[in-house]
Amino acid sequence: MLTGDNRLGLVIEVGPITNTKYNRETLARELLGYFKHAKKITSKYTRVHSDWKKLTEEGDSGEILSRMNLLYQDITSKHLVGVTAILDKFLRKSS
Repeated sequence: MLTGDNRLGLVIEVGPITNTKYNRETLARELLGYFKHAKKITSKYTRVHSDWKKLTEEGDSGEILSRMNLLYQDITSKHLVGVTAILDKFLRKSS
């Protein structure tokens, strides 16, 4: 996500789940706990985490690509294992 104030963001949300055997609120609660956020679980989409990187005023395509890669690597290095474990537990419990 690129904002008007030259910030590039990566947002993780839990959205609608059409399969009735999965409880979206349970997943959102687990992820909010992992990310240590006390946000309200909303009826359709719940943002569980977001991270932002500031771009320079020029923000050419090379800088944007570099910041996107840095943002992705930062998030995955910190959270991929934890989020994967939560999703694995959620999917196994619900099946």
